[in-house]
Amino acid sequence: MNAHESCQTPARGVAVAPGASVPVDAAFLSAVVEALPVGVWLLDAHGRIWLANEASSRIWGGTHWVGPAEYGRYQAWWAESGLPVSPHDWPAARALATGHSVIGLRMVIQRFDGRTMTVVTSASPLRDQRGDIVGLVVVHQDIDAEARVQASLREVRDDLEAVLGALSSILIVLDHVGTVRRWNAAATAAFGLPESQVRGLPLQQIPLSWNWEAVNRCIPGLVSEHPIRLDDLRYVRKDGREGILAFTVSPIRHPDGTPAGCLWHGADVTDRLLLEAQLHQAQRLESIGQLAAGIAHEINTPMQFIGDNHRFLADAFASMSRLVQAMRARAEALPQADREALLAAETEADLPWLLEEVPKALEQSHEGIARVGMIVKAMKEFSHPGSEDIVPVDLNHAIESTLVVSRNVWKYVSDMVKELDPALPPVPVQPGGFNQVVLNLVVNAAHAIEDRLAGAGGKGTITVRTSATATHAVVSVSDTGCGIPDAIRQRIFDPFFTTKQVGRGTGQGLAIVRAEICERLGGDIAFESSVGIGTTFIVRIPLVRDEGRTAP
Repeated sequence: MNAHESCQTPARGVAVAPGASVPVDAAFLSAVVEALPVGVWLLDAHGRIWLANEASSRIWGGTHWVGPAEYGRYQAWWAESGLPVSPHDWPAARALATGHSVIGLRMVIQRFDGRTMTVVTSASPLRDQRGDIVGLVVVHQDIDAEARVQASLREVRDDLEAVLGALSSILIVLDHVGTVRRWNAAATAAFGLPESQVRGLPLQQIPLSWNWEAVNRCIPGLVSEHPIRLDDLRYVRKDGREGILAFTVSPIRHPDGTPAGCLWHGADVTDRLLLEAQLHQAQRLESIGQLAAGIAHEINTPMQFIGDNHRFLADAFASMSRLVQAMRARAEALPQADREALLAAETEADLPWLLEEVPKALEQSHEGIARVGMIVKAMKEFSHPGSEDIVPVDLNHAIESTLVVSRNVWKYVSDMVKELDPALPPVPVQPGGFNQVVLNLVVNAAHAIEDRLAGAGGKGTITVRTSATATHAVVSVSDTGCGIPDAIRQRIFDPFFTTKQVGRGTGQGLAIVRAEICERLGGDIAFESSVGIGTTFIVRIPLVRDEGRTAP
């Protein structure tokens, strides 16, 4: 059998290639190499294997005497990348080519029996006294069990990463000193900072635009025994708008109970809170609407017979006036004494004054009854605007009704100017939602005027206009109020942002307006403002509904 051909591996002891020249005592070398717990090959200066211990046989599934020309007969793959190992990249080939040791290469080898195994392989040149390479020592260490464990751990880690990446909740893990250890995709989406930029930094050094005073109160969560709730954490979103976060800060402990850090688990609850506020507002308006509708009904019933009686009295007084005039004409034929007695009776009854003033009183009563009827009708229409769907609506009529209902808010501080375009076509809106938009803008305008007047007396002016372009209906509400300062103009549509005193404003009005116009109807809202002069809000609503849009 040729020295370069394969041979059977001995049952025990070191295998030496047939015909190989062993430079040292074979028995001693056999004992040393066999005692090693790792697989060992000794190669000659040409890269041919001439000695292999039993451990290498167990690793490779046998002993084959191969040289450099035969390295390509056997397959191997780099453990990290899975790419094939080319013949000239085998550790022995690289060590021979470079003259340098090749240490710790992780490979998945195909054994001589066809199975695969993960090994760590190193190859080092053996040199004589002159420094010439006389051979190589190649060491193989079986790490298959370790590789399987690591592969399992990688699989678990990858699954965990996939789960954490799929979570919509924000997850931030801090160690026991407050350094960021984990920062999931939801945190990146919320704050605009990737994990690579924040991992390893103390939380307090991360440039987050949020309420640090509230956050710092939760830093004891690192050693807390119980979770800490943080339900109203205001922060600035990536788009520059203000939002609200809700977090639970839960302690993490080692098995022995010592603090290991804490988990910040939370979400942006801005939209949910706004929807809850809108629902609360809608329920409140519904309750008020039901009450208003009931009151309107109760008022309407007596107003009907008051109106009937008023018409009867007006007609009766007109008839009586005609009778008095006829009697006066006939009185000229009466004797002097009777005429004087009749004149005295008229004077005593103050008949001339009654004939002049009663028609005026009746006319004023008629106007008052008509106004009450208009208010009752407006209350009914505002409290029960009709469909909950988006339908074509006469915006001018809806505005008229809203101004009547809100009259008590603005009549003491401003005059109302209406410039409503009679040619405005029906516009697709949700009636109740549009009424709420107009009401919020008018109330804000009245409050702005009131703030500017500040007890100085006099009145401002609120102007409501409607018009149409080729594609949009335009509704504007102008006031002669205090105006909006530059510093807060970017925040006025943020949910729950308000500059009004407690009890006067909730910060929901303009956020609801924006949600109704922009998100539900696909329109837009803008404003123009000058401090000390006034503000105009401009609402644009598409004349044609986008059927692809779904209402929130």
